[in-house]
Amino acid sequence: MTSTDNSVVLLRSLLDAVRNDDDERLKFLLSTTPEILDLAVKNWPENPLIAACKLRSFRVVEEIRIRKPELARLKDDGDCCDLLHWSCVRGDVEMVKSLETLTSLKESALHLAAKNHQNDAFAFLLKEVKPDQIHLLYGLDSEGSSALEIATVNNIYTEEGQLLLVNCDLENSHKLHEAVEREELGTESEDINDEQQTNFNSEFHLIDITFDEQERFSNRIRGCNSRWWLLGKRKLMLIFPAILLGLSFSSTVILPYFFPGEKSITNNQVVFQFRDIVTILLTPVFYIMTLNTIVLTISSVSLTMLLFSHPLGSLLFLCGISTFALYVLLTYRTMPIFFVRIGSRYVSSFQVMWTLALGLVFLVAVIYLVKYCLNKLILSMRKLSDQRFRFTAALSFLYIFVVFQLLRIIFF
Repeated sequence: MTSTDNSVVLLRSLLDAVRNDDDERLKFLLSTTPEILDLAVKNWPENPLIAACKLRSFRVVEEIRIRKPELARLKDDGDCCDLLHWSCVRGDVEMVKSLETLTSLKESALHLAAKNHQNDAFAFLLKEVKPDQIHLLYGLDSEGSSALEIATVNNIYTEEGQLLLVNCDLENSHKLHEAVEREELGTESEDINDEQQTNFNSEFHLIDITFDEQERFSNRIRGCNSRWWLLGKRKLMLIFPAILLGLSFSSTVILPYFFPGEKSITNNQVVFQFRDIVTILLTPVFYIMTLNTIVLTISSVSLTMLLFSHPLGSLLFLCGISTFALYVLLTYRTMPIFFVRIGSRYVSSFQVMWTLALGLVFLVAVIYLVKYCLNKLILSMRKLSDQRFRFTAALSFLYIFVVFQLLRIIFF
């Protein structure tokens, strides 16, 4: 057997050991061929330690770390770029020595320790944060979440029971320390001497996370996770609107076959009043086509949003516009011809149907927009002090009351 063939066999055996987390087999290979790890580094597309990290073969990682510790600092472009990130997933505090390195998902060691609920590793990392490294707490990963947000949502605490202690400049540190004493130490805080207080203030600063901020962090992370879930499930999400669009289009096509007599209504025979729309006195085809139009409009908008980022998004968008135009012509041909009296004007059934359908879609969109704006307003107002909050709330209600009265005077 040639040396090349022998190397292939050895590397294959090493790969099996890594995949199966078989540290005994790895020890045997290292005892017979000590250079096998160097051979893997030269021939494999990635560091064998990183490969074991990705496969979560922890016993193999431990053995490689002991036999060849220099592999822990080899850079890699995969999901785990060095042993630092694996150690945060595992919770091994002793190996966490670096903060600036990021994974391909833009995760720092702080991100991974917080995501995997490793309190000890996170507390150790916080003590390593220097004043000029505070940005590491606020740096965003590929999902748009910072380590501070993840730690807050996952309730990561230090051994002292205090949330997020980091090195930083000391503005208001004495006040913060007194707050910690009152909340965490109670009456025992009186026994702390001045020297201990000075040392505490010179090293640590409490990041005070309020309930509102924690709720905001949770909503933001849920939003980011939802966006990434939608991106990951894009193919599945395309199916549902496409099915609804097809059903709406098909049911509109076959309506004349199920209601052949309604097309014979002439505009001179029947004129409906506007109130007849609400009391459901119009023909069934009118209401069915209104529902179909609402479903088709929402499905078309959803498909457009999902497909526009596709490489052929512009072409698909034009196809969607053409399909929608074809549906408009189809409704014009299918809708029974009658008129609805609105005030002193007579409006055709086709115009009433489209106005009603698009008006309902617009109304739902406005309701969601108003709800979003009110939530933002309430969150921003809750950040104010209680006195300012009451004053701002009273002023807002007064403004709404005045506007309502003016509108009532003008229109009624």
